[in-house]
Amino acid sequence: MLQLATQVALLVVGFASTPGSVEVVLLEPLAAATDHAPPRFTRVVDAARIETIHGWLEHPCARRALALYAMAADVRAARDPAYIRVPYPIALVPGGNHADAGYIEVATDGTETTCDVPFIKLDPSAEAFGRTFLHESGHVALGIVAGARGIPAEPVASIPHTVTAITDRSTAFNEGYAIHLEAIAVHLGEDAGAGPRDRHERMVFGSDRPSESEYFRPAVDFASYAQPRARYRMVRDGEFAFAPASQCDGYLRAQLDPARDGASLLNADQMVASEGFAASSFFAFVMRGPTLPDAATIDARERRMLEAAAEMFATRSPDPSAPLLVDWWTTLLRSADAADVRSLADVVLDRCHGAFVDADAARLWRSTYTAALTLDLGSFAPAELKRARANWRDRLVADPGLLASRLGAVVPFHVPDVEIAVVAFGGAAPLSFDVNTATEGVMRSIPEITADDVTRWSDERARQPFTSADDFLARVAKDTAFAAKLRPGVPN
Repeated sequence: MLQLATQVALLVVGFASTPGSVEVVLLEPLAAATDHAPPRFTRVVDAARIETIHGWLEHPCARRALALYAMAADVRAARDPAYIRVPYPIALVPGGNHADAGYIEVATDGTETTCDVPFIKLDPSAEAFGRTFLHESGHVALGIVAGARGIPAEPVASIPHTVTAITDRSTAFNEGYAIHLEAIAVHLGEDAGAGPRDRHERMVFGSDRPSESEYFRPAVDFASYAQPRARYRMVRDGEFAFAPASQCDGYLRAQLDPARDGASLLNADQMVASEGFAASSFFAFVMRGPTLPDAATIDARERRMLEAAAEMFATRSPDPSAPLLVDWWTTLLRSADAADVRSLADVVLDRCHGAFVDADAARLWRSTYTAALTLDLGSFAPAELKRARANWRDRLVADPGLLASRLGAVVPFHVPDVEIAVVAFGGAAPLSFDVNTATEGVMRSIPEITADDVTRWSDERARQPFTSADDFLARVAKDTAFAAKLRPGVPN
C-alpha cells in the first residue's frame, strides 16, 4: 500500500523467500549541493509521481534491493541494540546513480532535520530503478553493517573504479559486493533487459547505433565504462583471476579492456584489489553447488555474507589498506561449522586457483592451461595438481589466516609527467599505481622503463612483495632511468 500522508511507501517484498515490509522515503533536491555541506532534500508530495515510482519499485531488481536494505538493518540491529531503523531514503536526482551518507531533510514548514544515514541518489527513471538501484543498494547495505566507522578508502589508481581494473582494496570490496548482486539478478532472470544483451539474441548489421550494431559489438561493452556484459559473464565464470591480455598498449587498455590472458594468474595482492575478482568471490559464495540454489538458500547465504561483513568491520582495523576481501573470507571460514568449512575453502581456493596460499600456484595453473591448449589430456589434471589442491584445503581449514600469508603492503607511486584521461569524464590524473599490483601494461606506461626493468619488477615481486617505497627502489628502480620519473605516495 502507499501512504501519501507521510510519503512513505510500504511494500511487501522478500529478498528471496521471506516476505516483509520495507518503508521507503522519496526525496527530491531542494537546492544545489555544495562540496562542503550535506545535500538538502524535501519529501516528494506529488501523488502522481509517487504512484509512478511505486510501480518502478515492483521491478524484480528493485524488490531485491529493498529486501537487501531490510536484511542489512536486521543484521545491524542484531549487533547494535542502539541502532534505530529508518525507512530507506531514495533521493530522486537527475543522473543520480550512487550511494551516499548524510543529508538534511527540510520539512514544508522549513524545519530542518539532519539525517546521518546511508541513502541513495537515483535518477527518476524506470531503468534506474532496475539494476542501478540494486547495485547502489549493495553499497547502502554495506554502509549500514559497517556502522559509524564507515568503509575506509584511499584511491590508488588513476581512474575511477571499473569491473576490469585493478584499483585498491577497499573499492574492490565495496564495488565487488554491489556487482555480485547484479550478476545474481541476471543469473536468475530477474533483469529482463539483460537477456538479449547477455545472450546476444539480436544480430543487427549496417546500423549506425553503437548499442545495437554488430560493427561496434567488440568495443561497445567497455565503451559504456560499466561493462555490463563483463559484469555478468566474466564475474560468473571467474575470469578476473587472470591478468589482462594487453601488456604493452598503455595504461587505459591494460586497465579497461576486459580481454584476459588465461595462462597468467594474478597474484594475491592484485586479486584483492580487483572488484571483478571480488564480485566473482561473492557470486560464488551465494551460487555454489551442483544445482541452482533455491530462494531460501540464496536468502540465507546473502544474510551470512552481511553478518560476516558486520563482524569484520567491527573487529578489524579501519586502515584503508586492509585486505577486506581476505578478512571477509577469513571471518566466514572461522565461523563456519565443520560440515561447511571444507566447501567454503574449496570456493575461495578454486576462485583464486591457489594464489592466496601457494607460491607455486601460478606455475600449476599455467601448466594446466598449456595442457588444455595442446590437448595433453593426461596432464590436464595431473596427480601433482590434485595433491596440491588437497593440501591447500587442509591447510586452509586448519588455519584460515593462511589467506593473508602471501599478501604484501600497499605501496603507491605516481608519475607526475604522465596524465591519464578518460575523455567522457573530463580532466586528467597523474599515472598512479601500487607497485605490488601493477600489471605489465601499467608498468610499461612509465617513461624510460625497459623490458629488463619490467622483468626485474615482476620477478622481485614474485619472490617477495615489496614492503615500502624504499624497498621497491632498492630492489627494482635503483640507478635506473625510469626511477627519476617516480614519486612515492598517491598524488595530492
